[in-house]
Amino acid sequence: MSQIKYLVSAFLLLLLLVLVYFVVDKLSSTEIIAKEPTVINVDTPAKPSFAINAERKSLFYENCATCHALDKVMTGPALRGINERGPWIERKNLVKWVRNPAAMIPKLAYTRELAATFNGQVMPSFSQLTDKQIEDILDYIKTAPTVVPTALPDFVAN
Repeated sequence: MSQIKYLVSAFLLLLLLVLVYFVVDKLSSTEIIAKEPTVINVDTPAKPSFAINAERKSLFYENCATCHALDKVMTGPALRGINERGPWIERKNLVKWVRNPAAMIPKLAYTRELAATFNGQVMPSFSQLTDKQIEDILDYIKTAPTVVPTALPDFVAN
């Protein structure tokens, strides 16, 4: 009988130790959480800025680069500084132009002159683009780095 009491006592003691372990563990983890709260920075963008810039650049090259360059007149005008010209100072006018250029030509002297400069050739409408995509393209144009030509080394020039 004493062996059974010994086994029961040992079992109860073991059970008590396990219970104390879990209670202490629970209390200590609660204290850590209370002392060091998790800070979530909501200002951090979901995508890194280089990924956003790459998407904007891609939109530009997929939709604009056939006729436009940033710093050189091609089939259409150079686009760097576009938001500082004529009615394009107001971005909403530029978005309307991209959506449907032909509709704006009769309305504004600036757009009539632009069409005349390019022999009546008018940019196609980009009605398939969302406002956000157009804004992204305009942001790319505004922030695109200027390419500075470098001089050729002497051994190449000769």
